[in-house]
Amino acid sequence: DIRVAAVLASLLIVTALSGRDVVRTSHSLGAGLIAAYNVASSDKAFERKLVEARRSDLVLPKDLALLQQRDLVVIFIESYGRILWDDPLLWRDYKSTLSRFESELASSGWEASSHFLDSSVVGGSSWLAHMTFSTGVHCGNQLCWKRLLNSDVKALPRFLTDKGYEAIDVLPAMDIDAWPEGDFFGFTRHVWSKELGYRGPKYAWSPMPDQYVLFKVWEEVFATASQPLFVEISLTSSHAPWSVVPPL
Repeated sequence: DIRVAAVLASLLIVTALSGRDVVRTSHSLGAGLIAAYNVASSDKAFERKLVEARRSDLVLPKDLALLQQRDLVVIFIESYGRILWDDPLLWRDYKSTLSRFESELASSGWEASSHFLDSSVVGGSSWLAHMTFSTGVHCGNQLCWKRLLNSDVKALPRFLTDKGYEAIDVLPAMDIDAWPEGDFFGFTRHVWSKELGYRGPKYAWSPMPDQYVLFKVWEEVFATASQPLFVEISLTSSHAPWSVVPPL
């Protein structure tokens, strides 16, 4: 950015003319200017992402005819399990279990397909990965999150509600009464901690076990639905830490 470069050049001249007393101030200002430059660079990168998202939107299918009004469910299981595939010893023991699951699905007329994606974040800030999933815009920092909330990008739940779906987010760990930022995504119904009505013990970081969440969603959401559903579920007891694991 030319303006940032010009200010940096002026700062260097002032430092040279004023002697040692200004050095500490110049370091502080320099750090601030570098931060400003990084923000400006991030801004440009974000604008490129928006252009790519809009371009992709032009070629994406505009109807959901292939779904034939079937329910669509996305379940986030943050269990850090990729090591099962990466470690030959773990894979040896897991392969037979996976094959058994696949056979059971096939006997009921289902198919399974797997693939790996690189998350936009590692070791925390998982809401940024959720934003990436919902918008198709790679979001790896909080600045990107805030910019997307104020952008014209259409998130997946809003796209589905436009096609006649009821979009529901299931967040067992959400224990607040309102979440204004959530309006961006376009969910039409929230099933959070209070709505799930769990009264049992907590499991470390998780307020309730995943099995309970899935049961309640099946019992109270799917069983009473009057229109096709898009349900996004963020499970918690499969997260971390695993100090207490609920029994199956």
